[in-house]
Amino acid sequence: MKFNRLGVTPLAASLLIAGMPLAASAATPAEQAEQSPAGQYHINSTQVVEVSDADKEVDVKKLIDRLQAVAPGQFDVIGEDDVRVRTSYRYPEGQDEKIVQYRVSINKEVDGERMHASASFAGDDLHLEHFNYRTPHEKEALFPAKVSKDEAQSKASSVVDQLTDDATYHQTDSISRLMPTNQSLTEPIEYRFQYERLEQDIPVAGDTVTITILGNGEISSVHKGMNPSKDVSYEDPKQTFDQEKALKRIKDNIQLGLHYVVDSRSEGAKAQLMYNFDPAVTGIHATDGKFSVNGEFVEDIPEADDLKPLKDEPADVESEPISKDEAKERAEKLLQNDDDDTKLRIESVRERQNRSGQTVYSVNYSYQTGSSTFGSSVSINKADGEVVQYHDIYQLRMNDGEDVEKNLSSEEALDQAVEAIKEYAPSKLNQYAEPVVKPEDVSSDGAYSFQFPRVHDGIRVIGDDVHVSISAEDGKVIMFNADTKAVKEWPSKEDAVDKKQAREDFLEDLGVSLVYMSPQALKANPVNPVPYNVSSGDGEYKLIYQPDLGHDTQTYDAIKGKWMDDPRLPNRQEGSDIEVSHPWAEDELNFMIKAGIIQVDDPESVKPDAPLSKGKALNVLVRSLTQMPNVTMPGPGGPSGEQQEQTFDNIAPGDDLYQIVERAADRGIINTQQDTFPVDEKLTRQELAAWYIRTLGLDAAAKHGDLYKLDFADANAIDDDYKGYVALSQALGLLQGDESNNFQPKDNTTLAELAVSNTQLVKRMFDNDIRPRY
Repeated sequence: MKFNRLGVTPLAASLLIAGMPLAASAATPAEQAEQSPAGQYHINSTQVVEVSDADKEVDVKKLIDRLQAVAPGQFDVIGEDDVRVRTSYRYPEGQDEKIVQYRVSINKEVDGERMHASASFAGDDLHLEHFNYRTPHEKEALFPAKVSKDEAQSKASSVVDQLTDDATYHQTDSISRLMPTNQSLTEPIEYRFQYERLEQDIPVAGDTVTITILGNGEISSVHKGMNPSKDVSYEDPKQTFDQEKALKRIKDNIQLGLHYVVDSRSEGAKAQLMYNFDPAVTGIHATDGKFSVNGEFVEDIPEADDLKPLKDEPADVESEPISKDEAKERAEKLLQNDDDDTKLRIESVRERQNRSGQTVYSVNYSYQTGSSTFGSSVSINKADGEVVQYHDIYQLRMNDGEDVEKNLSSEEALDQAVEAIKEYAPSKLNQYAEPVVKPEDVSSDGAYSFQFPRVHDGIRVIGDDVHVSISAEDGKVIMFNADTKAVKEWPSKEDAVDKKQAREDFLEDLGVSLVYMSPQALKANPVNPVPYNVSSGDGEYKLIYQPDLGHDTQTYDAIKGKWMDDPRLPNRQEGSDIEVSHPWAEDELNFMIKAGIIQVDDPESVKPDAPLSKGKALNVLVRSLTQMPNVTMPGPGGPSGEQQEQTFDNIAPGDDLYQIVERAADRGIINTQQDTFPVDEKLTRQELAAWYIRTLGLDAAAKHGDLYKLDFADANAIDDDYKGYVALSQALGLLQGDESNNFQPKDNTTLAELAVSNTQLVKRMFDNDIRPRY
C-alpha cells in the first residue's frame, strides 16, 4: 500500500449541503433509533441472510489468526473455545454471487478484567470490515498516554497497510472529537485516524478506513466496509473538463432557499434559520457538465419542490397524559403478531426524558421463539400517548432472506405511511409535508422508506422528519419514528438577510474538488441514506466536481448573515485550542481543557493558582469522573434519564450546575443533609479530601477520625470531622503536605491542585475497581 498525505475530501460537506441530518455521538440502542431511524437496517445496500454454521464450515483458528494480524499481541491469550462465530450471507446489490460474512465475538476474563471484542470478516479471503475491542488493560490506557500521537499514527498506518493490499490510501485530517459531552479521565485515551482510497490519485468518496488507537498503544477499532466489486470501472480522468469551468458553472446556477435547523443542544430546542442549496446538488459530472441532483444527471438544476402539508389545519385531537400501564397496553397492541410459536414479553416500562426533551415511556420488550430470544424497545409520549419510536424487530429478525413479494406500489405504500401517522401520531399531521423524494423501489428489508419533512411557516425544517417504512408485501409498518423536537423559538423569515447577500457569501467561499463517486453515493439523499462506506457496489464510478465551501461543520445563518457552527452537530469541546503554562500541572491542565473537563470561555479566564469555588470545583470533579452534557439540558432528568427530585433548594432543573450537583449527590460525593449547596463558597483542601474519599466509597471508614494518626506538622489545624478523610487521602496518594510537611487544611483548593489530584483519584478508583459509566 502507498500513502499520500492530503487534506480531507469533503464528502461530509456534500451530504450536509444536501440537507441530510447528521448524527451525533454514541448512544444507547433506543437513543440510536431515535437519532438515526432512516436506513438503520440497510447494510451497504445489501441483503443479509442468517445461515447456520453447518451451511458454511468455520475455521475458528483462521479467524483468530486474522485477529492477531489486525491487532498483534492483543489476542495471544485467546483460544478457539473463547470465540463465538455467527455466519450470514450477503447479496450485494446488482450481484448474483453471495458473500459469506463471519461475525466474531469474544468475551473473556484476562488478568481479572474482562476483554470484549467483536469483528466482521467477509469472503473467502476474510476481508476485515469492522473491529471493536475493549481492553482489559484500561488503566494503562488512561491519561497520561503511554504512546504519543505520532507513535499511534505510525501503528494505524501499518494496520491500513496490511488491510488494503496494493491500493493507495492517503491520510485525511485527524478526526476531531465532536461530542455533546466532555471526555472524562476515566475513559481511555483515544487517537483517531482516517484514510481515504485514491484511484488514479483521485479520492474515492466514502471509501475510508477509520482506526482508533488507545493510549497504551492497543488498537481499539477498525472500520473499513466492503471492498468494491470486481465489476466496477472508473471514468477516465483525461476526459474531464477544467476545474475552473466546473466552478463557474456551479456559481452561475446554484439556487438558495431558506431552511430551519433545530439546535437541540440548548435548553429548550431553538430553531435557526439558514440558507442552503435548494434543491440539493451533489456536484457536476466532470465529463459532460451535467448536475447531479437526487441521483440523476440533469442539464439544468430544477426548481425546488413545493411542500404539500399532510393537513392544513391543526389536528382536532384531544389528548391527556397516560400512565405506565396504559403505555404498556399500547405497546402490547403494537407488538402483537400472529405467530403462535412466538411469545411476547414486556420486560419493563421506564419513564425517561429523550434527547428531544420529551418525557416518554420506554417499553422494553422481548420475543421468544424456540430457544432464541431477541428484543428492543418502543417509545411512547407520556403527554399524549402517541408513538415516538417503533420498529418491527420481529419482521426483521424472522425474515428468511427470500425476496419479498412486492404487492404494493410506492404510491400505495405512501398512502399506508400517511395512515400510520394518522394512527400513531395524529397531532403531527399539520406539522409535516409529503415526502420531497419518493422511493422508486424497496430497500433491502423489503420496505418502502419515506421521510416526511417538518414544515414551519412554509419552510422546511431540516433533520426533524417523521420516518416511516412500509412493507411492500403486506403494507405493515416496519419502522416508525416521530421524535419531533419541541421548539420554543422560531426566527421569522422576515428577519432574514437578503438572498442576494447570502449568495455573494456562498460564492466567495465556494470551491470544487474532484472525486470518484459510486452509483450508491450519487443516490445519497434524505430518502435513500447511504450507509457506511458509500463506495461499495457495482457499476461505473463517476468523476464528480463536488461543491466545497471549506467549512463542512458550518451553516449559513440567515438572520446573522454569516457562517456559524452547524447546530445539528454536537458542541465542539470547550477550549480545545487553548493552552496554558504551569510549572507542575501544565500537562494535566491542558489535557482537561482539551477534553472539556475544564470549561473555558477565553484564555484569560484560566487562572490555575486562583482559589476555586465549590461550584466550579465540583463541575471539574464530576466531569473528570464521567461524561456530562456540554450545555444545560432541559428538564429534571437524572443520570439515567428518569425523573428525580431536586436535592438543593437553590439548584433547580435548568440551572447550569443542576446535572452536575445531582450526579455528585447521587454518587454520595457531597453532603446532602443541608437545604442549599454553597456554590460560591471557596473549597478548602480538607473539604476536597472528603469529596475524594466519598468518591472512593470510604466515607464510613473516614468518619472514625480518632483511629488515624496524622503526621502532618499542622495536624492540629485539621478539623476533627475531616481528620479521617485527610489521613486516607494522604495514604492513597491523593493529597500531600508541602515541603514543610504542612497540609494547610483551611487553604483554598486551586485549579492546578485539582487537576493533578483528580488524575491520581482516577488511578485509585481503578485500583479499587470503581468504574463509573462514561
